[in-house]
Amino acid sequence: MARFLATRDILEVQIPPGGRIKCESDAIVTSGSNSVIDASMDGGFLGALARTALTGESFFLTTLSNPASDRDDGFLVAQLSPQLPGEVYVVSKIPAEGLVLTHGAFLAAGEDVTITSRIQRNVANSLLSGTGFGVLDVRGRGPVAFSGFGALMVRQVAAGEELLVDNGHLVGYSSGMNFTMGMANSQSIFATIKSGEGLMCRFTGPGTVYVQSRNVESFKSALGLAGKGNSGGTAGSFLGFAFVAMFMLLFFGVFVYIVMNAENGEWDHNDNHYQYRV
Repeated sequence: MARFLATRDILEVQIPPGGRIKCESDAIVTSGSNSVIDASMDGGFLGALARTALTGESFFLTTLSNPASDRDDGFLVAQLSPQLPGEVYVVSKIPAEGLVLTHGAFLAAGEDVTITSRIQRNVANSLLSGTGFGVLDVRGRGPVAFSGFGALMVRQVAAGEELLVDNGHLVGYSSGMNFTMGMANSQSIFATIKSGEGLMCRFTGPGTVYVQSRNVESFKSALGLAGKGNSGGTAGSFLGFAFVAMFMLLFFGVFVYIVMNAENGEWDHNDNHYQYRV
């Protein structure tokens, strides 16, 4: 199994002979000269399509392999870095219920880890939490590495305990956790407006929540770039959701058409073709 070692905003991966890891596109900084770099559609064509459309992630994931034989004891060492400046965190053992990551957080994972996308069950969470309609569902033995914008904080939430997270600071959480959207001050809308905190994600334990110290949209706003290049935001996720929905409807329509017309035809064994009855 590959080893993941995180140091601030750099991830060092050590791949054993015959081993392989997958990572986000354009994440490799350095690698050994004997490494094999390729790309794959993790989850197949439909899985890659859904991941790109719903979360804005890359259609292809980069794969990095160590071609050395098992008789060799040399590990392939490579360094990876996230797109945004921020701390890298490694989960060596993914929990049984899985791990949910928001757009742009995923960096790298072991070859046994599966990365799929899914639509959030709660529409309000999709629109107001800053995570978009789709999130990444990460499952497997591990390891998996992800990053946040700025420092990355880990909060363990006990059973029955609640944790408030400002929308735009959420990086990931245990898949079994539920969260709802609400005002920072649930008792007074005026207090919420005056505080400037706005909406918060309210998580209920047990589970683990990963939070970044910086808000990407607030940072862009401070630089006068608000609304620019936000392909992974809610609007992009909505368009992706609409595209996948149209694709599935078209596929379902073709399937129904074939099934209904099959009742009005028969196979002609002489000419070896399907003949419709008028």
